[in-house]
Amino acid sequence: PLYDLARQGLEVERVARRIRVLSVVTESVSDEGGVLRAVLLLRCTKGTYIRSLCVDLGHGSGLGAHAEELLRTECGPFRIEAAHTLEEIEEVGRFRGVDAMDALAEAGWLLALETAVAGMPVLPLDDAAALRIVNGREVPADLRGDDGIPPRNVAVLRAGLGLMAVCRLDETEAGMPVYRAERVFTDAAEWGIGHG
Repeated sequence: PLYDLARQGLEVERVARRIRVLSVVTESVSDEGGVLRAVLLLRCTKGTYIRSLCVDLGHGSGLGAHAEELLRTECGPFRIEAAHTLEEIEEVGRFRGVDAMDALAEAGWLLALETAVAGMPVLPLDDAAALRIVNGREVPADLRGDDGIPPRNVAVLRAGLGLMAVCRLDETEAGMPVYRAERVFTDAAEWGIGHG
């Protein structure tokens, strides 16, 4: 991370990247002995470096700035209000006197794997294409977004079986867009499609 390099007195050239800040709310501004402190609540796209953004804001204002504290309150479908500490998780298993996973499920703290990909487009595959994915081969990127471009990441779901894989957009040597598995969560036998 850049902050580790900065602590070592090293500076590296940072490559500019395009991000989107969807909203900024100033929750508070205080003057503490001539030092201004602001608490901001940002909604932004992935790939946003908040520490770098703070430096840029300080540079733009002419005052200088840095991030003193950073707290991620949500990421995709996950919210901090639903988060639990490791200590809380350990306590659930200890007090219920049952298998830890059963205890967490009973407490409603385990989420279905599909929750993690709730915002991703779904790539429907027939058995032959699904078998290609589980065997590490590509499938044509026929799925298109509203802009006519294949989405960068897609979830592979099968009716009644749930999440099977997450694929990323890639291309063949000939430049054809394809999807390749980034993560596979099951095997062909579980899908009931045989091996190839």
